[in-house]
Amino acid sequence: MATRISRKKAKAEIAAVEARLRAGAPAIARPGYRDPLAVTLAARDLGVDLSSLRRRVGSPSVKGTHARDHRLSVDWSLAAALPPAEAVAAAERGELGTDPVMPGFGLKRVSTQRNADGETEREWIEQGRALGPVFAVPDGQQVNGVSALVTGDGREIAKWIKTGKAASNPVDFAERLRQVMLDVRGAAPLPPPPETANADLLTFYGLADAHFGALSWGQEVGESYDLRIAEATVRQHLAELVAMSPPSKHAVLAFMGDYTHMNDQTNATPTSHHQLDADGRWEKIYDIAARVAVWACLEVARRHEFVEIAVLPGNHDPDAAKTLRVALALYFEGHPRITVCREPGLHYFRRHGITLIGCTHGHTLSPAEMVSLLPVERPRDWGETVIRRLYHGHIHHVRKLGGEQAGVLVESLSPIAARGAYEAGRGLKSERAITARTFHLTRGEIGGARVALGLPASV
Repeated sequence: MATRISRKKAKAEIAAVEARLRAGAPAIARPGYRDPLAVTLAARDLGVDLSSLRRRVGSPSVKGTHARDHRLSVDWSLAAALPPAEAVAAAERGELGTDPVMPGFGLKRVSTQRNADGETEREWIEQGRALGPVFAVPDGQQVNGVSALVTGDGREIAKWIKTGKAASNPVDFAERLRQVMLDVRGAAPLPPPPETANADLLTFYGLADAHFGALSWGQEVGESYDLRIAEATVRQHLAELVAMSPPSKHAVLAFMGDYTHMNDQTNATPTSHHQLDADGRWEKIYDIAARVAVWACLEVARRHEFVEIAVLPGNHDPDAAKTLRVALALYFEGHPRITVCREPGLHYFRRHGITLIGCTHGHTLSPAEMVSLLPVERPRDWGETVIRRLYHGHIHHVRKLGGEQAGVLVESLSPIAARGAYEAGRGLKSERAITARTFHLTRGEIGGARVALGLPASV
């Protein structure tokens, strides 16, 4: 039977522990901290056995024998308070009482039987597998959904978190692109203006559905198409088209959506999540597509004195098109002959004398609905013009909406890209071409050119 400690000695032991608590020693162990506990230091100070002292002074949640024998207890509030999360973890490890807990386990439930004086007579302890660390979303992942089990009054019992591969953030990407491009702002070369330029003319170049990065296997679909072929196709045939067009003083070069086949590294359409056949890594695709876009702007500027660039989003590239617009705008910033339209949105409009021109990709409006686009979006220009044209892509074949409807001629332009496995599987095929239209200030459309596309000579 253990010898009962005198009240005087009990007071001394209590005082020794409290002195160490006041000095900053912790009451319980904390993850990542190796400082000795107050009771450990007090045992050294007193020269007594540590386990015996622990039994006599107790812990923040369990009274020691001094409380039973002498009504003396340590004032554990003298210790610095633990953060709530650490306090919960310490309790699960049994450091706030009912020590020890088996390695790898934690306290799940504690039941106590007390006598009339409030002293503990019996204690039942249930242990279970210890919980893991606090959950953090892994790098490269994002939270896609959260499910919770709650009580009747809405308090949380358990939570399930579903994560998935993080999608690229177009806003962050555009900002990073802007910061990178600040070093080359306005660095575009200045090609000499054409020797002759007709001030009454404007030429509209529509690049529809180039789908840079798409991959088509010729043995499967009848005609191969990849990143190398796309670059060679645009460079060769746009140069031919520019050479065929009259040297109008003004020109518009419109990238009419789906310029890139995908929007980011997921290689899927953003809305329908249709899986896409991609020719390489996204950054490589974007790099080549952007370089070809810069070349196209300069090529048109060799023929025409003033060039306006429009970059429109499609269903394949709603965010990539916006970043391309930012890149081109910064590259040509301050250029005396090339300007980039910075207006956000899905549509572009340009008035030239008696003609009002509009273009859009075509994935948000049917051709019949496009008729009302010009008077709704440009009412003043609508009232002051007599020739109205609206060009779109998306449907991958040439079609005019039953002649002029309500004073508007709606026309879809031929795609640049070859068909893919999806189109081939549905039996779809169309002519491929790059198209230009020339408009006179007072006479409207006076001509145009169309270059049919085949396998480039350089491939």
